[in-house]
Amino acid sequence: MNICAPRAWTNLLLLASIATFVLVASLTEQSSLAQTASDRGDPTTAMAPETAAKSFQVPDGYRWDLVLHEPLIRQPLMTTFDDARRMWVMEYRQYPEPAGLKPQSRDAYWRIVYDKQPSPPGLGGVEGIDRVSVHEDRDEDGRYETHHVFLDNLNIATAVAPVPDGVWVLNPPYLTFYPDRDRNLAPDGPPEIHLEGFGLEDTHSVVNSLCLGPDGWLYAAQGSTVSGQVKRYGSADPPINTMGQAIWRYHPQFRQYEVFAEGGGNAFGVAFDDRGDIFSGHNGGDTRGFHYLQGGYYRKGFSKHGSLSNPFAFGYLMPMKHPPIQRFTHAMFMLDRFWNSDATRRMFAIDPLHGKLIETELAPDGSTYSTNDIRDIVSSSDKWFRPVAITEGPDGGVYVCDWYDFQVAHIYAHTGQLDKERGRVYRLVRNQESESVTSPPITTIEGAMQQLRSPIRWQRDQARRWIASRPENVRWQETLASALESEKGDVALEILWTVHACGWIPGTIPHAHTPMPSSLPIERICRWVEHPHPDVRRWLIRLVGDSKAFPDSFGKAVQRLSAKERDVRVLCQIASTARRLPLDSSLAILTPMWSEAFPANDPFLPHLVWWAIEAHAHQPTETVRPILTSADIEQQPWVAEFLFPRLIERFSRVPSEEGWMAVLDVLRRTAQLSNGSLAKSSLRTASATKSIEAFERAFQNRSLKSVPAEVIDALAGLGVPSLPLAIRREDATAIEQGVAIVRDPKAKSEQRVALIRLGGELRIPPFLPALLEEIRNDPADEKSRQAALGAVAGFDDPAIAETILAVWPKLSEESRSIAGATLARRVAWTQQWLNACANNQVDANTLPLDAQRAMRWLENGELQKALERRYPAPSGMNLVSADQAAEKMIPLLDEKPGDPYRGKKLYRTQCGRCHQLFDDGGGIGPDLTGYQRDQLKTLLRNIIAPSLEIREGYQTVVLILDDDSTATGFVESETEDQLVLKGLDGQPQTIEKSAILTRKQQSLSIMPEKLLDALSPQELSDLMAYLRTTQPLND
Repeated sequence: MNICAPRAWTNLLLLASIATFVLVASLTEQSSLAQTASDRGDPTTAMAPETAAKSFQVPDGYRWDLVLHEPLIRQPLMTTFDDARRMWVMEYRQYPEPAGLKPQSRDAYWRIVYDKQPSPPGLGGVEGIDRVSVHEDRDEDGRYETHHVFLDNLNIATAVAPVPDGVWVLNPPYLTFYPDRDRNLAPDGPPEIHLEGFGLEDTHSVVNSLCLGPDGWLYAAQGSTVSGQVKRYGSADPPINTMGQAIWRYHPQFRQYEVFAEGGGNAFGVAFDDRGDIFSGHNGGDTRGFHYLQGGYYRKGFSKHGSLSNPFAFGYLMPMKHPPIQRFTHAMFMLDRFWNSDATRRMFAIDPLHGKLIETELAPDGSTYSTNDIRDIVSSSDKWFRPVAITEGPDGGVYVCDWYDFQVAHIYAHTGQLDKERGRVYRLVRNQESESVTSPPITTIEGAMQQLRSPIRWQRDQARRWIASRPENVRWQETLASALESEKGDVALEILWTVHACGWIPGTIPHAHTPMPSSLPIERICRWVEHPHPDVRRWLIRLVGDSKAFPDSFGKAVQRLSAKERDVRVLCQIASTARRLPLDSSLAILTPMWSEAFPANDPFLPHLVWWAIEAHAHQPTETVRPILTSADIEQQPWVAEFLFPRLIERFSRVPSEEGWMAVLDVLRRTAQLSNGSLAKSSLRTASATKSIEAFERAFQNRSLKSVPAEVIDALAGLGVPSLPLAIRREDATAIEQGVAIVRDPKAKSEQRVALIRLGGELRIPPFLPALLEEIRNDPADEKSRQAALGAVAGFDDPAIAETILAVWPKLSEESRSIAGATLARRVAWTQQWLNACANNQVDANTLPLDAQRAMRWLENGELQKALERRYPAPSGMNLVSADQAAEKMIPLLDEKPGDPYRGKKLYRTQCGRCHQLFDDGGGIGPDLTGYQRDQLKTLLRNIIAPSLEIREGYQTVVLILDDDSTATGFVESETEDQLVLKGLDGQPQTIEKSAILTRKQQSLSIMPEKLLDALSPQELSDLMAYLRTTQPLND
């Protein structure tokens, strides 16, 4: 046995980061945690490796070999193999606590906020005990007799991917590369840092499973309870933000990071099948996992893991269907042709909770799959068996990492209840082929071509890399191209990937990064678009589209294909690629597929088409009109029923003049289809109804005043208009009905609130008495009173201030903020407030600070003198004083760890009326979700002195109107004739520019200074703990 130590330089300080794996699913309550820990019976003692190996059951014809075990390795997290057939093992010994970081707070899901961001490896990071070991079977007898340590003293490193000139190591928050160009299993020097910003907050779901895809990109997964703000290391690039589970990729030559697909389960594992599709497991029940398509948005636990990054996704893709089963599938291996001896597609799924491997069948379900379990392929009576990773080796054997511990609950690991001294790697092989599946070293193109036909995926991958790496490979260009054209089976896809890796396809990333590339003629490449194998067609489109542009002739070839393609997987890839292309190229390949044979019921395709269109929604007219003029939509009811409502909602949610024209065009086309090709169809009513519903969703809790009259008329023309639309059209009966609903306490709260706001927005006189009644009464639902307090601001009636002052003592703090903003609309109302204070009718100190500031912006000299006497303006803070105040608070946070749950309650009272965080809170000020809230000093400074840095779009504007009122808020949108102002009650109001006498932009934020002064040290720590969380907390 030869154990080689790493070079001395690798003992440099390495970063502290939290990277760990999904050993269990979401942990919510102590009771469920206890169940997780004891799901395999009473505690037992560990077995010696040789004894444990005898405890397994496998079917006849299979063999289960113990390959590695402690003390050689401990806590193996993944295995992979290099082209020299050496096994690389990521030993995750540091788990669960990173070295050198101090927890500041944690939530019920054990998401932790740490005191700092660790430095990169080799640049000041604290040493841990993770390591990368390498193991060789030099005589190929199935036993690994030579062992090396490539890297030691890593601090929470999760994945390793060896390549010919070095090794990629995923060491969050960084992606690193260790050059080893002489291939002597010792790094040539310090690592290169490629990416930064991977989240550290949850050590059981950080980024993981790094591997090289068939297209030359590095792929990996991000778990559900971490976040990412990823960019190239040290660059000024804007970070790419992610919240929760995703599959991401990075191109080593192009140096580009992107999210491949978003959502899923607590993704831990990236599994490629023979077609190059990606799968990952799920920590819930009733599915074996997710099938990820490029650009897809997938279901996830939204309340826990946050919303999708695109608010206009309007839907998501589901996991693979499966009969009801226990949770959970941690990861899987998609069986290749070596294991799939017949036409059935299968996979091995690993279940660490129950200690077994399951053989599962995949059946086509449109563009994706459904699954059904066949049998337990491996099980054990040893309750410590915990499979956490699975991969294929050079011999076709399936290698499984056994974490080997009695329990795998993350919460117990944090309390020290784990065994760090053990770990095993096993191999599953078929007896009859275990001695005959190894391949000889590749030395010739003939040998490489033969190996491209191997049933073993690893061997095919090796052959592809060997051809691409040879400097003389251009001599084989015609051989490979001709083979691709003559092949009809799966080997054609392997040859396509090889040709792409050589850089011979114009318009692809390898072609752009290959020195002096020798291209195949583009005309020849275009003919491959018609290749008989659908996977060649779809992958060719994906590979060229990854560069985000099509050569002209290639785009025309795909356009022709789109019109006649019948394979739904190819159509899905056309849609995925269209999202990456410029608008003209995108629509050119999308619209031809809307033929009569379009598979509108496919579970994935319609959504992918919508996401491709929505990616270009910043160009409303150019996006919509080619769609509306497409002759094929006459034959496609799904366009009117699925696509048109989404277009209406998308452009109505972010209104603009051009967007309204697009909405109007879609509505008119919907009417034409309803009166024409859909007139005799039951879908006629459905399409019109869905369009109206989409519009109303877009304006839920929003003013309709800015909507052009032509749009309202077009909506009404689709059928019986809804009550709000009828009121907007000044229908007397509808107005009477609306007032009656406002006065009816038994009516639905959402409907009453919407009508209250509508009556105030339109200043409909019959609504005012009902609104004042709502303020005077004690409603069961405070939201209706708050809506009325804001709605009356548009009227000019002395009874408004009198009514507000009469009920002021019994108003809640949030209601007082809205009422105070209403009083600040007019000089007379503010004077009535001051008089009431002088007469002790109200307590002057109960006027919220934001209302005080709004009153100070009224233009009346005598009134301002009176306000100054009542509410002296505080001295402003400059950058120096704000920094000093922040620095005084930071030690208090270190002394008292915060509770984010108590902090969430404080957030709702201190911040939540104006700001949103994880979709919780008001919409007055900026949404805090995307802010860099991990920078504690900056966060504190911005709260202490909000006027020092006001985000663009949130500068306070004061408008003096021709009815002697004053409107204060933020400009939400603006056209030549109108301005939409978001008021201090969070509601937008549309103002005709002709009514504006004066417009002034204030240098002070509406947010008052020194909001934190009233908090105790513990409350401050709690609030900061919540503000620095990276994902939602459930109450």
